[in-house]
Formats: sequence, structure tokens, C-alpha cells
Amino acid sequence: MTNQFDRLPVELLHSIFIYFRAHEILQAFSNLGDRFDRILSNYDRYILDFRSIRKSQFELTCRLIQPHQVIALILSDNDYTTGLCELFFSRHKVEHFINLRSLEIDTINEDAFKWIQNCKSLLSLKLPRLSFVCSTSLLSNSSIYIPKLHELNRLCMCSIRSIMDCELPRLRHISGVNSFQLPSIFKMMPNLHSLSINLGCFLERRSLEHSFQLKYLKRLEIYMLAPSPSIIDLEELLIKMPNLIHLELDIFADVNLLNGNIWESLILRLDTFDFRFRLHDRIQDSSVSQILNTFRSLFWLRYKRWFVAYDDRDLPASFFTIPRFAPINRKYSADSCKLRCTSSTFRLNEYVNQLTLSDSFQLEYHFPNVTSLVLETKENIDVLTFNLLVNIIRALPRLISLTFSDEFPLTQPTHNIIFEQIRTLYIRHVCQKSHIQSESNLVQLCLIYPRVEHLRISVHTHEEFQILLDTFKYLSSLIVDTCYQSNCSTWPEKDLLTHQWLSHNVRSLSKTDTFTCKILNGTIYLWVDDF
Repeated sequence: MTNQFDRLPVELLHSIFIYFRAHEILQAFSNLGDRFDRILSNYDRYILDFRSIRKSQFELTCRLIQPHQVIALILSDNDYTTGLCELFFSRHKVEHFINLRSLEIDTINEDAFKWIQNCKSLLSLKLPRLSFVCSTSLLSNSSIYIPKLHELNRLCMCSIRSIMDCELPRLRHISGVNSFQLPSIFKMMPNLHSLSINLGCFLERRSLEHSFQLKYLKRLEIYMLAPSPSIIDLEELLIKMPNLIHLELDIFADVNLLNGNIWESLILRLDTFDFRFRLHDRIQDSSVSQILNTFRSLFWLRYKRWFVAYDDRDLPASFFTIPRFAPINRKYSADSCKLRCTSSTFRLNEYVNQLTLSDSFQLEYHFPNVTSLVLETKENIDVLTFNLLVNIIRALPRLISLTFSDEFPLTQPTHNIIFEQIRTLYIRHVCQKSHIQSESNLVQLCLIYPRVEHLRISVHTHEEFQILLDTFKYLSSLIVDTCYQSNCSTWPEKDLLTHQWLSHNVRSLSKTDTFTCKILNGTIYLWVDDF
């Protein structure tokens, strides 16, 4: 079998590589022999995706891949990868990434923009959402920071005000922008194929009368919390887009938009039409039924097969197409999964991926796609409730994240219970009667959740901090809320809690190159190497 695998054509291996991130390719194919090492070193279409990556995987990627082999780069500096961007910028010069075509970054500052400034071959750029002050200062002259902006094919940025004077004839896809000037966007980007925009207000009628036309636009997504446009406004806008085939609206809506019969003539040519019409107030049950009936025609149910539902359990109440806007974050109750819909085949519980439990630890529905479970309880969990919790976790086949948002006693009998599927664990407070008991609780915690990679927890001493690093062998990121109010606290004053202090006082962190960290208001965010 090994010999047959070794004879696979290089072209076939390259086709396989397309489906994997760079560190996954390296981990799977490194050290399989000289031939595979040569294939890896000659491959020139690596995608470096550093979102939620382990620090050891980051180091491996930076060591084995040369900048000229990279065509796409995703940099993330979230809580799971604290300090990654700064570390990456300190090691690499953008001039060496001569084949970089796509760049995405979720944290931006002056250094990042200076790095972006020298990206000469970019076709796609995605920047994070910035505050108004930050976007004004950093993007006040985009031609300086992004000298070849006019050559971009794809752009995602929150503020478009700074590039309103630029002509972008090659731009085909733009998303994530906030704007009050939709006609200006149409003028500066005449060849757009897709547009996703957050409108501060809808177009005034006189703006729609301008002689612009987006004849290439095929996809339009509009998010708007401002007052609702009228059906006439939307009709006139769609006339300007003769080749549009995908439309998505997420807006506050007046009653005039809640009529499927009126929509039929406007959307006949569309391949997909998704909407979430948010309401300012709940409406009576009889009105809900009347509105849903207008979306039960042959056009909606058989010709287009588009289905509409109504939900008022979370405010604002809304009508929405399903599955696109089916609620994915749900607080469980006896009727939380009941859905008023134009089709009886849909089950709301099948779309939920984050489930919150508070009043009951018993589930009447099956949740096959829940990945995150949040437990809210202000009372101590007794043995019976703990056993119910165990049954719930075992009944969620895709669960990987667990949050105790209030108090969780670690002293309950575990009966050798182990949850190896949990990768992310957040415990806001740990009960303790003594310092010694707290340390034993932390060890017990690791025995219950042995494969945790991302952990957030409160601890009272730096000795407990060391226990966490010693016992959780698979940790990638650790967020520690230091407890200064405890009598047994051994943390220094907040202004003295620094990277250097951690290196001197926590044994596992004595080598400064094994971790990165930031400390905000007594909370430590740590990205650690494999110990």
C-alpha cells in the first residue's frame, strides 16, 4: 500500500492539497520520504489559514514553507491566537510574498497597514470591522496604504468612505461595507458581480432616477436597520440590475413587504431569494396566519420551493426564509423548537448550533448539529442534575464547546465520566472551600475533559495557573480571570502583572518563546506552545 501511494502522480497530489490548509498538508505528508519532501518544497499554492491554529502548527508552517509558495494568507489575532499577527509581522517581510493573491486579517493597526502597503500582487483583500475613529485615521488615504487598490478583484472592508474617490473598474466582489451612498458605489464600481452592504438608509427616490445600471451584478445582499423601504423602492432598484439572480434582504419591514403575492412578479427571474423581515412589534396570531398564507402559493412552494417561517420568541419578531435565516442560537424551553412555517417538513432543532439551558436539564427534542452548549444555573448542581447533564452531553453528537455561565461545583462524583469530545471549556467561577480543594478540583476537571484545547477559567493563585498548564496536555489557548478578592490570592497588583512576571513566576512559561500573551484588566490571554 505504501508503494502504491508513493507512486501517485504529483498532479494528483496537488489536486488533493487544494482541499487542505498548509499546516494540515505538512502534518499529513511530511517525513514520508524524500519524494514527498520534494513535492512539498516545490508546491507553490499554499493557503496559510491561521484562524484558531495551534502555536506548534504555526511554528511548523513558518519553518517549512517559503513566502513565495503562498497564494493566500489569513491572519487572526483573536482570543485563541493572541499575538499571532505581531509575531508573524516580526518574522516576515511582505516583499518576499511575491505570489500572494489573497489577504484576510481580523486585527488592524498601523503596522499591519504598513505591511499591506507593500502587497504588490493582491487581487483579494478582507479587512476587519473598524470603529469610525480608527477607520478615519488609518484609511484617510487608502492610496498610500493600498497603492494598487484599483487592481483588486475582491474587497471586504467596513468603511468605504475613504475610497469614494477611487475608480475600481476591476472590482467584481465587495462585501462588509457600511454606506449611505449606494449610487456612488454603483458609479465607482460599474463591473460588480456581487455586493454585500449595510445601508444606513435606503435610497431616496431621486437617487434611483439616476441613469446608473449594474448590468453585471448577479448577487446583492442588503442589511439595514433603518426605516423600511417600500415595495416600489425595491422594484425600482431591481430594474437597475437586469441580470440579478441572487437577492438577500435583512431589514426592518413594514406591513407592505409582508405579502408573498406582491413579491412574485418582482422575483420571478431570481434563482435564490432569502429574507429576514424584522418587525417593530409582535403581531396577532391571526395576522401571522394570513401573512404566511400569502407565501403558500404554487409559485413559492412548488415552482421556487422557497419556504417562509415566523418566530417571535426572540425580539425582534421576524418573518424569514428557511433554512437561510433559521435561528442557530437558541435558549431552550418546552416550545422553543416549535415553528410556524409554510412547510411542515422543517424542524427548527435541526438548525441550532448553540443551545442554552437554564430552567431544565431535560431535552424533549434531538439537536443533531449543536456544537456549543451554554448552561445557566444559579443553584448548586446536585447529583441528579449532574447525571441529567451527563445524558445531555452524550445526546449531542457534535458538541465540542461547553460553557458554565454561573457556578459549577467540581466536587460532584464523576463516576469515571470522561468527555473527550469537548475542545472548548469556559467556567466562569469555580466553587472552592479551601485552596487545597481548589487545586484538586482543577486536576479533576482535567480528568473529566482531557482533550480541552481552549480553556477560560477563574483562578486564585499562580500555583493554580501552573496546575492548569501541567494537567491540560492539549491546551492551545488559555484565558485566566485572576481572582484578586480571594484571601489566598497570590497574584501581583494588576499593573505589575506582565509577560515578564509570568516568565519569572510560572515554571512552564520560563521560556519566553513558548507563548504569547496579552493582559487586560487582570485577565490573561495566553497562546501556548506544546509543552
